[in-house]
Amino acid sequence: MDLPILSVIIFLPLLGALFVSILPKKGVRLLKWSAMLFMLINLALSIYLFILFGGKDIMFVERVSWIESLGIDYFLGVDALNVLMILMTALLFPIALIAGWERIGLKGESAKLYMALLLGLESALVGAYAALDIFLFYIFYEAMLIPMYFIIGLFGGERRIYATTRFVIYTIIGSLLMLVAILVIFFKHYATAGVFTGDIIALSAVSFAPGVKVFLFFAFVIAFGIKSPLWPLHSWMPDAYVQSPSSGSVLIAGLMSKVGIYGFIRFAIPLFHDLGEAYAPLVMALAAVAVIYGAMIATVQKELKRMVAFFSFSHVGMILIGLFSMNTNGVEGAVLQMANHAIIVSALFIIVGIMADRRDTTEIADFGGIGSVVPKLSTLFMVTILAAVGLPGLNGFVAELLIIFGAFKSSLVFGILVASGALLGAICMLWMYERVFFGKVTKKTNSSIKDLSARELLALIPLIVLMVWIGLFPGYFLNKIGPGVERYTKDFSAYSEAVVTSDFESPPILTEETTSDNNESEIPDSGGLQ
Repeated sequence: MDLPILSVIIFLPLLGALFVSILPKKGVRLLKWSAMLFMLINLALSIYLFILFGGKDIMFVERVSWIESLGIDYFLGVDALNVLMILMTALLFPIALIAGWERIGLKGESAKLYMALLLGLESALVGAYAALDIFLFYIFYEAMLIPMYFIIGLFGGERRIYATTRFVIYTIIGSLLMLVAILVIFFKHYATAGVFTGDIIALSAVSFAPGVKVFLFFAFVIAFGIKSPLWPLHSWMPDAYVQSPSSGSVLIAGLMSKVGIYGFIRFAIPLFHDLGEAYAPLVMALAAVAVIYGAMIATVQKELKRMVAFFSFSHVGMILIGLFSMNTNGVEGAVLQMANHAIIVSALFIIVGIMADRRDTTEIADFGGIGSVVPKLSTLFMVTILAAVGLPGLNGFVAELLIIFGAFKSSLVFGILVASGALLGAICMLWMYERVFFGKVTKKTNSSIKDLSARELLALIPLIVLMVWIGLFPGYFLNKIGPGVERYTKDFSAYSEAVVTSDFESPPILTEETTSDNNESEIPDSGGLQ
């Protein structure tokens, strides 16, 4: 019997959380190393999964009936749409833990709780990326909120309660809208076909009155738009990113935001492919506002963490434009840029956190001329910024180029807006770097700032290596996702191969025949993005 590797990757961190919770509270070092061990095992399994992944078809499928009376399956799989983010999730958790190893000045029960929350969040994130049944996805999607609520609310900055409250309220509103939409589709399928199912192929064939269908589509758009975030649903974002502990900022900006983008590509567009095409210009327009607005607001920020938050917001808009360009270039760039964004934003937040440790501030005016004082920090920060602004040879370049090509194919206006946003973002980040690192030391206290420690280098070097590796050899990663993305843009039935290769019988698909007499039919071609 083959190892159910996806289930192991999902539930091993949860097992780790339970293990950490029974350890003695006095052994903080033991707590950290135990959490790290579970994370590193998960990373090794995820690398193994990524290496074995073939590129075009859904692989590592696990499908068993879970709640048979409701047609809900425990249905997992890996394809071009999620393989990179499963790997990024497994990579960023140990890096976040290393980065906050000494910064997490916790003792006793607080340390135990923090480690358990990190491990629980990792389980929920991997589960959300791997789930192919819509109800299973929703369970993992909601489960992410619980550990992040406590990570921000208990271990965040001075305004953590305010930030947590906004984060939770926005998330719950989006989640409830999505749940209502899921249940409406679910029961309409039952009323028409006579069976319950959480299978996307079957649910996508359910027909609705035009007004109802638009409401259902936008329920998903709002839910995933809040999580991403998409303008104007982003107002929870700056405070949540800034008030989180540095490791929390890495996880919420690097990983949790991508679940929203992934929700669009995996569920919203396949469920409503006609409306996805019809309303793509609207979503792209909102994303374009995010690109330009985010870059402009980032430029005028006086505080580093808030600047990175708005820069991240701008680039999320860029990813969504690539996705809704509805062509292979744009979608391929969006999928690759999801991983790139996770790498780059994580490095930015880690470095800003290190600077905050050194000076107890992240105000740009409190630095100045520190490049000669901390050469290792300034060098790695420069590499990260160059990757962020899309310098050729680093990981941001190829994906941004694909997104820009995809945007131009879709619309000249959106192509110009994406390119302009990328330029504004580059100006913002390079100007910030010049003010912080160039020139003479402006404050006495800055002359004694310590450079990166071995632990901090250990957290940053893997991210820098990935920036260079993906930048110099993008073909390896594009070959992993390209064939699957091409099939996705031509045929929305991304699940069909998983259904065929699994041992679980597919639920009936609604056609005119099944609508009239409930007879089962073959899975039809669901069309594509033309």
